[in-house]
Amino acid sequence: MNVDTKVTYNMHALNAYNALNVTTQEDNTNILLKLFLYIVLRYFI
Repeated sequence: MNVDTKVTYNMHALNAYNALNVTTQEDNTNILLKLFLYIVLRYFI
């Protein structure tokens, strides 16, 4: 997929992931998990 599509896809994926965690306490583990997920989406999809 092209860059624009990839960026849009990543944003939607992150938004969906964040929506699943709206009731989760934002602790260090959760922040690191989101950062890891972002890196995975950014470089491996």
